[in-house]
Amino acid sequence: MKQLESNKRIIVLLFGLTELLLQTAVYAWFWYHVYYPLLSLPRISTEGYALGNGLKLYFRGHLLVIAIYFVLLLFFSNTYGGFKIGYMKPMDVFFSQIFSLLMVNIISYFQLSLMRNWLVPGKPFLLILLLELIFSFIWTYISNGIYKKLFPPRQMLLVSGEHPIDDILKKFASRSDRYHIAKCLMPSAFPPCPHA
Repeated sequence: MKQLESNKRIIVLLFGLTELLLQTAVYAWFWYHVYYPLLSLPRISTEGYALGNGLKLYFRGHLLVIAIYFVLLLFFSNTYGGFKIGYMKPMDVFFSQIFSLLMVNIISYFQLSLMRNWLVPGKPFLLILLLELIFSFIWTYISNGIYKKLFPPRQMLLVSGEHPIDDILKKFASRSDRYHIAKCLMPSAFPPCPHA
């Protein structure tokens, strides 16, 4: 049983890590093709004063900017439940991803604006967010489907005593992706179980 739980955690971690890497790849493409060329231009204030040369980064500098984005995404996804594929409903995971991506892209937008000494265009960031959300929605449902195939719902045996079972049956029924009630046993003094 412990081995099965460890395997579940590893697979969920791999699903989440793959999603983060692909979302970071979207950001990296926009960084190289949109924002870095803009940041490398000479900086001129709105009044027309020259503020100096633009940003010049080499391989490690580019890697650091992308790594910061990845770490922020990892932190917010972990904090808000974006890695709980198979444990939470797919829409709940997707809503966690929405909030995580929104926070990370806002922080990154202001980070790049600080590098430029002025606000950078926001439309590419909206496009980044839109692409990441579309990808996140698709990936959440694909990974949830794979998870369900690898780990089908558990067969449950419900043994009830004197307490009513309607509430617990509703809870199990709300998560049919995780639990399946095979039998429901009650003492003979009570009416038969509705799901037997």
